[in-house]
Amino acid sequence: MKRYVRHAGMLLVFAVTLTGLALGQQFAYRVAATMPSDFYVGEQRFAAGSYIFAVNYGDHEVTIENQNSRHSSVVKATPFDYPATGAVTMGKPTEVQLISTGGRYQLADIRTSEVGVTFPQANASLEAARNGGMVTVIASLR
Repeated sequence: MKRYVRHAGMLLVFAVTLTGLALGQQFAYRVAATMPSDFYVGEQRFAAGSYIFAVNYGDHEVTIENQNSRHSSVVKATPFDYPATGAVTMGKPTEVQLISTGGRYQLADIRTSEVGVTFPQANASLEAARNGGMVTVIASLR
């Protein structure tokens, strides 16, 4: 009987641990976009093509997956706060924004109508990008 209770207790601890790990990997939202040109996140280069950007709930890491090659990479992002909710953002499309600096595109923001993330390494050169231009890719939530 003791052995049965001990095994049941171990199984319960194992199940609770797995549940906690699974919750830590849940995504807040996924954004699908077709990127018109190669782009960078920090020093990582991504080829033009179809991508899924999956933003994690807890740590705001973004998994960037190329839908053609199935290659994926995880990058750190910062939550983007809208100044107000409601009518201001109502009806805004989901967007992926790239900024052009020195002849190359940097991933700057991923925005939905309610939430978003920004990539600080791109925003450091945002003023220079205003001169070079910004590309907004209309995306969709998945």
